[in-house]
Amino acid sequence: IDLKVRNDWVDEKIFDAMHSRLIASGSDHRFAIRGLGQDCLIAFMAPEDMRELRRATFGSICFEPI
Repeated sequence: IDLKVRNDWVDEKIFDAMHSRLIASGSDHRFAIRGLGQDCLIAFMAPEDMRELRRATFGSICFEPI
């Protein structure tokens, strides 16, 4: 993977590469991201955990699949 260093920014290509490997391995876990202005929260969870988080927070914490 040819990753770029950009100060303190994560190179999103790492998630694309890992996502492809997860699918190839048959895993149902996925990376997801929640923007927080200049920051972000990156999660790695199973679909049922993502649904439970949405339910428990009344949808206030929503992650977008990476």
